[in-house]
Amino acid sequence: MLWVAAFCWTLARCCLGFVEHLVRHHDALRLRFVREEKGWKQTHAAPGVSVPLARIDLSKCADAELSVAIDQACGELQASLNLSDGPLLRAALLDLGSQRPARLFIVIHHLAVDGVSWRILLEDLQAACAQLRHQQPVNLPAKTTSFKDWAQRLVGHAECACFRKEAEQWLALAQTEARLPVDQPDGANLEASTETVTITLEAERTRALLQDVPAAYNTQINDVLLAALGLTLTRWTAQPSVVVNLEGHGREELFDDADLSRSVGWFTSLFPVRLELGGLTEPGAVLKSIKEQLRRIPNRGVGFGLLRYLSPNDGLTPRVRALPQPGVVFNYLGQLDAANSAEAMFLPANGSVGPVHSPKARRGHVLEIDGCVSGGQLRLDWRYSANLHRRETIETVARQFIEALQELIGHCLTPGVQGRTPSDFPLARIDQPSLDRLLQTHPGLEDLYAVSPMQKLFHSLADGRSRIGFEQFRYTLQGPMEVESFRRAWQEVVNRHAILRTGLWADELDEPVQIVHRAATVPLDHHDWRGLPPAEQAEKMQSLCRELRDAGFDLAKPPLMRLTLVQIASSRRPLSSG
Repeated sequence: MLWVAAFCWTLARCCLGFVEHLVRHHDALRLRFVREEKGWKQTHAAPGVSVPLARIDLSKCADAELSVAIDQACGELQASLNLSDGPLLRAALLDLGSQRPARLFIVIHHLAVDGVSWRILLEDLQAACAQLRHQQPVNLPAKTTSFKDWAQRLVGHAECACFRKEAEQWLALAQTEARLPVDQPDGANLEASTETVTITLEAERTRALLQDVPAAYNTQINDVLLAALGLTLTRWTAQPSVVVNLEGHGREELFDDADLSRSVGWFTSLFPVRLELGGLTEPGAVLKSIKEQLRRIPNRGVGFGLLRYLSPNDGLTPRVRALPQPGVVFNYLGQLDAANSAEAMFLPANGSVGPVHSPKARRGHVLEIDGCVSGGQLRLDWRYSANLHRRETIETVARQFIEALQELIGHCLTPGVQGRTPSDFPLARIDQPSLDRLLQTHPGLEDLYAVSPMQKLFHSLADGRSRIGFEQFRYTLQGPMEVESFRRAWQEVVNRHAILRTGLWADELDEPVQIVHRAATVPLDHHDWRGLPPAEQAEKMQSLCRELRDAGFDLAKPPLMRLTLVQIASSRRPLSSG
């Protein structure tokens, strides 16, 4: 990782101080790995371990030679990392001369950090540097749950029987063909042969993808990106479905007392996902289908890694490990622009930083796709092996991905396009066709959930416009009455309490569901009987109450209440409500 900052050498002398503070503060930066008979064991070095800051003088390099010199220097630092003896972190100040900004190079082994950890470390790096500049004691924000504690909790969690239920879901992936077409089937998939095709989405479309598209089907950006990927790969492979490995941040809320918001370590999860299209091509149908498939993944895929590596179940673990390796891995890293604020002291630097993998190592996937938003644009890097694919092949597939993504974005921006899926209402048991019918008749739906046992009993006894459970109250109000103010006050009550905007719906369902509307208007009738004799007023009141009871309610159309205001005298106004 290469970061550039325009600061003078006097400030850079503080670099040693803040690097030491980072290593002392975050335990994962002091990890050590030792291979034992039963496998690898990780431990922590003492907090006082020294991580010297190297100073590399490249001030005499000509501009034409600078890139190669930086690449070589950074490559040597990366090669100096030692898993067993340490360090797993190296830092160097690259002095490029007085006319060029200095560069701070920090490399940390992936075993110790993930993408979220880098954000935390850069925040701490800037804070520590600013404090040292002003000769203040370094005071970094408190750490949250440690990487060690999280690892121990996962080991215990892997013994939970609940993961056995997940196993069949993961094992079913073996039924899907995982191979990608290749141009040279006999080529060696080595790191030395890795090349990259980069594609971008224009800024305005990126803004729409992030801000406008989610409203159409209540999607997340990964839903849309994976829908485009599913369309692209199924067309490329001529298969109705494909399996891809999906990377996640892994910092899931598995334990109530764990907080990983400021924890440094490698928490990343990796799990296979089947993108099943089954011939779907209409953008809305594709988006809803992929969204539901992703929502059915329990705990965002964390259980796959637990079953594969930590589960004590000797029957399941070998079967999970034997699953075929998907040819594609996808990872959306988020909006990197958020870390590059105007106040940031360190900004990403362009250019190579040396090989991040051994050129002799075998690549884990045939196609690696990393996405992020940088400079206001979505950027995707498609890494492949030149021993397996021609560059024009990957360029064509990457271009088809952008075309599919553009089609999905355009569909979601079409006026009137809107839809919901069952995962939007986890408390209701409803399938997509039933939900689509409900949305046609109730477009103002806000929420949906199952009925309570008493509501279920009531609905089973009710017939049509039900009078069962009807309660009617009459109140006598003294003093002046503003009819419109009275109506508005009741409307505010209904607006505030969702239950007063709730009805029941059971059209072709095994069990009714409660439907909460975004808005429901309180019906208010006003009668002026002041000119009638008291006896006639009483008779008309009994008749009105009977009519209100007989009218009943349409349970699917809230509010399930009505108000009637009857003015019987200048200073006395009885209110009948039902």
